[in-house]
Formats: sequence, structure tokens, C-alpha cells
Amino acid sequence: MQPFQSNHAIDELLVSYLLGEATEEQQRSALEWINTSPENERYFQQFQQIWEKSRELAANSSVDVNAAWERMREKLEKGGMEEGRNGGKEEWKTGRREDGKVVSLAGWWRRAAAILAIVLTGALSRTIYQQWTNAGWMELVSQEATLQKVLPDSSEITLNKGAIIEYPKQFARNKRRIKLKGEAFFDVKRNPEQPFEVEVNKLTVTVLGTSFNIRETDSVTVVIVETGTVQVSDGHQSIVLNAGEQIIVGNTKRSWTKAQQTDKLYQYYRTRTFNCDRTPLWKLVEVLNEAYDSNIVIINPDIRELPITTVFENQPLEEVLSIISQTLDITITRKDDQIYVE
Repeated sequence: MQPFQSNHAIDELLVSYLLGEATEEQQRSALEWINTSPENERYFQQFQQIWEKSRELAANSSVDVNAAWERMREKLEKGGMEEGRNGGKEEWKTGRREDGKVVSLAGWWRRAAAILAIVLTGALSRTIYQQWTNAGWMELVSQEATLQKVLPDSSEITLNKGAIIEYPKQFARNKRRIKLKGEAFFDVKRNPEQPFEVEVNKLTVTVLGTSFNIRETDSVTVVIVETGTVQVSDGHQSIVLNAGEQIIVGNTKRSWTKAQQTDKLYQYYRTRTFNCDRTPLWKLVEVLNEAYDSNIVIINPDIRELPITTVFENQPLEEVLSIISQTLDITITRKDDQIYVE
């Protein structure tokens, strides 16, 4: 499918997709069109933003829905819409497209008349977009230390150092959507009517109410579920994770690896505790380097996989290294800013 400038056919497909009324074939077509080009993806994101905001406004608007529909009908009639009769019921159709097919405006157009009048006729689209833009998104950056934030819905987020989240000043009624760069832990307030979505590295993590950790790096994105259930998707495939499970998604080849989470080491930045349960040495070293801004290097490859089971509770690095050395019977030496393990 080629990149496509917006027309009624595409708008109809996207509206059906957003309403959740698209068939499987239509869903595939919509996703294929969105992923065909960056331009299409940007158009869909803008369309979705205006759509969500228009639903909010429509719910509280004094706009006459019937009048909006009539204005929309007049515009479409001028564009070649034909009026027919089928058993006494009106059946509206647009003109024929270049491929000869007739674009039908089904019953859901009436169910969403006010919204479609806003989105497709442009009557209020500029106002909606400006209101959405003026409402804006908040950005929170955790620099050299972890940072905690309570969102407008009472969900709690703990950001690891260097992490960034973006979130709206006020969530949409049907969705709570935020964006993440880096690593953060989420304790989400349950609300089945308003799913919580985290966008990270072209992935979408969707939950109703649960707690989970997301870590995004240059090479992989890792999602670990602590309680409840989450769904991870990228527009092409999706997977459901339960408590105690994790998914590792490779950024380059988009490989997906699902596994059990065997330790709680990932909690270190919010609990100040390094909880190891047969954790391989290399993994603990990676976390220590990040937590203490150190440069620990494993010289002997034969000891990389040595398992260690212990708990370090906010202890100085020198004390942690001493316990590791005694526990695993290995040598740890320091030279300038480097720490060598062999």
C-alpha cells in the first residue's frame, strides 16, 4: 500500500478502526496504511488526537447534533452523494472512487454524527486542535536521581535516573496515555473504563490497573510485570504478560523473547535494595555500574555466569564488592577508575 493523502475513504477506515467496529480485514488495512510511511503515521496520530478530544467535547457540548448532521449531509451531497430509498430507510452513498467502488456511509455515521461532523467537515477541527495544543503535555525528567510522580488519575510512577515521561494535563475520558524514554516503574490505579497506555520505543503497553517496570535502552525494551496483567503490542503483533513474566524486545530485529522474571534486581532504583536470587554475576555487575556510576569489568569470562543469592540494602559499593568477593571466592581489584573482577 502506497503513502496516501487523506480522503473520505481513509478517514472512514480510521474512524471505524477507532470506534472498534472494524472487521479483521479492515483492522489489517488500517494498520498497514498507518505503518506504510512516517507521513501516514503522523496523520493517524493527529487524527486520533482530534478524535479523542472531539469525543470529550461532544459529551459536554451544547452543539445541536441533528443540526451538525444536516450540515454534514449537505456538504456530502454537494460532493456527489446520492439519496436513495431502501424499505423506507435512507441509504446514503458517496460518489464513486477512482477504482469504481462506491463508498458507503453506514449506520455508525449517524451514531457518531457530532464527532464526524467535527472531524470530517472541519466545522470545529481547528478549535479542537488548538484546545488540545493549549492544554499541552507535561514533561518530567529525572536527571541524576530517581524521581516519583503521582499522575492526575492517582497512578504512581517512579523514574530511574535519566528517564523522561510525557503526559497530558488531563487524561482523555476513554484512555490514559503517556510516553516514556528510559526506565520507570508504574503502579497504575485500576479503571476498566479508562485503560492506561505507555508508549515506548514504538511499543504500546496497555493495562487497566497493575504494577510493572519498563526499561528502554539502545538495544532492547524490557517489560516486567509485578502484579496484574499487561498487553504489549507494536501494531503488528501483541503479547499478554502476567505477574512474574517479562518480555524482551530487540530494537533492531524486533525479536520478542518472553520469559519468567527470576529475581527482583530490577527494583533497585526505587527500593534501594539489590535483591539477588541466583542472579548471574554479569547481571549484578551491570546494575551496580548503573547504580553507583562505577566501571566494574569482569576480566575472567569463566565467572560471568556464577550465580549469587543475597540482598544488599543501600550499602556502600566497597562493602558490596567485598561481600561478592567473599561469597563467590573471586578477586576484585581497583586501578584508577576501573574495578576488575577475576
